Amino acid sequence: MKTEASAEDPWQVLELKAGTASLPDVKRAYARLLKLNRPDQDPAGFMRLRAAYEAAQILIKGGAVPPPAPLGPLAADAGPATNPAAAAPAPPVVQLAPKLHADVTAALESLRIAVTSKLRQKVRIAWAAYDEAADKHDLNMESRWLLFIDLFAGSIPLLADACTDERLLEHLKYGEMRLLRLVTDLWSKQGDAKRLDEFCVSLNRQRQLVESETGALAMVVSAITLGAWNPEQAARLAQRAFPRLPTSQRTELTGMVDFETMLGRLVSPLPQQFKIPWVEVLRHGEDERPWNQMITRDMVVALLRCCGPKWPGLPILSQKLKPDSWLAFKSLAESMLR
Repeated sequence: MKTEASAEDPWQVLELKAGTASLPDVKRAYARLLKLNRPDQDPAGFMRLRAAYEAAQILIKGGAVPPPAPLGPLAADAGPATNPAAAAPAPPVVQLAPKLHADVTAALESLRIAVTSKLRQKVRIAWAAYDEAADKHDLNMESRWLLFIDLFAGSIPLLADACTDERLLEHLKYGEMRLLRLVTDLWSKQGDAKRLDEFCVSLNRQRQLVESETGALAMVVSAITLGAWNPEQAARLAQRAFPRLPTSQRTELTGMVDFETMLGRLVSPLPQQFKIPWVEVLRHGEDERPWNQMITRDMVVALLRCCGPKWPGLPILSQKLKPDSWLAFKSLAESMLR
């Protein structure tokens, strides 16, 4: 694949003809070219391919792709602006008025008090009591979820801290993925590789569950959130799950896994305290980050010391940052190399 192809011309990147290519054509081209542009071997080429793949889908569906800002010779097209498989919308403030049994109402109030206390063990005990009351009185899963997430609005970190592997697995057995997405996404943002690893091990032991489509999808979601912190384990987990998923899902999910595991390999030489901010910059850009402050100077020092001035992540960084921010970063890095 010609990596110098223009980011504004997805058809040239995908080697397809504009106006005649279909969505299946785009997916087949992406899958074929992905073998030639592996993220661990050519991060810039992979990012360009990924951007072309996403742009082509938008164009086929009748949408408009916004032009990227000019970024100079090191620019490479960005990957997903967010982690779609792990992303979850902010908890809605739900106004429900179901006819709840007195036991459920009492359990909800106990859970609310526990959340206010901000003590993990109290939350776990009250959470278990709420689930028991909801089960006893057959409260449907949707109402249970809406009541529950409304109660935790503004306290999602506490929810993730109090959540156990057993609770996540129980939700998956009901075919409910939202708690998994919410919790593992936060663990990933916190760089909590230990919690993610432990859950992946617990999930892997659920033979009957992982043989199902829900279980396979849960494995891939877990692999995506784990990718930046343990890329090898994440890749193995995803490869085990892919054969159990519909072909239509595999191409998109493969790109997500590849993107996150690529981030993991890019930051792997860094000390742990610098991995989290660098992963966030590579994912989202953080255009307002002031590169002249002490904490960001320490990030750049660690990057140059551990990865060197030819770090493969530079093409991605040049695309993620706005031109002024990119120039500020380059200026700071060059001054440190003198």
